Amino acid sequence: MRMAGHMGNKRVKSINNKVVKIMPEDNAIVVKGSVAGHNGTLVIIEK
Repeated sequence: MRMAGHMGNKRVKSINNKVVKIMPEDNAIVVKGSVAGHNGTLVIIEK
């Protein structure tokens, strides 16, 4: 039986995304692939 619950409380790691371009003048990184989360949220990039 489906019931109400808490959703979206966990961190998600997305792998195999490629960094296409780094633009330091705009403080932006262009990534090929999907990135989880809402617009304007903080994204942590690991090596």
